[in-house]
Amino acid sequence: MIHTLNNRTVLMALVLGAILVECSACTFIGIDQPATREAMDWGPSETIPTCVYLDHNVNRGRANELISGWNDNEGDWFKLRFQPVSYEELDRDASDLFYYQIANQLEAVPKPDRCAKQVWFVNRNLFDAAYGLGSVSVGLPEVLGWTDDETRSKVFTYADAATVNQLFMWPSMVTRHELYHTLGCDHFFMTECYQRIQNFKRTWEYAFRDDKPEPRQVAIRTPGPNGSKPAGDAPAD
Repeated sequence: MIHTLNNRTVLMALVLGAILVECSACTFIGIDQPATREAMDWGPSETIPTCVYLDHNVNRGRANELISGWNDNEGDWFKLRFQPVSYEELDRDASDLFYYQIANQLEAVPKPDRCAKQVWFVNRNLFDAAYGLGSVSVGLPEVLGWTDDETRSKVFTYADAATVNQLFMWPSMVTRHELYHTLGCDHFFMTECYQRIQNFKRTWEYAFRDDKPEPRQVAIRTPGPNGSKPAGDAPAD
């Protein structure tokens, strides 16, 4: 009996550990701060032209549904919406299992001039489901979405669910998370995230409207080592 209980305890610890790793890796931005957000000036409404890529068995309706997760929530908060301007078929290579293989495939796709962002909705398969079971049983992390670090203009997320981790972070949540990354947000520090979105909007206006003055950049306060006091200002990305 004791041996069985110990096995269950270890299994639960592995499951919780996998969830925590997942949350700390790429499924969590931070806790919204309505008072701070509502006190900020978000300017006029803007749209971000977005190229949408569809894996096989992922249709436009599903892609629009996932993008609407942002547009119907954060879109109203920040007056900023992602607007699909094209839909193209892009099939995931059958041999690609790991997230970096899928990311490499998207990175190889040139970004058209008509688009500021590229979002690829990827289908899941039996190999994903098998890996998902293995990740839970041995505590391996499972990456459910990706944004390129260099330009923050390329994103892939899964369009449907096939693993246990997705019971906690379903595709709409991961899509919203990755779209935050495209606007300059990192993890946990929401005030900094809001400032980065604000700076993105001001830069966006300046880039496409000749009559606009050069935008004033908001100084971003970087948390100190203990996380309680800012260490100083840093320029926006």
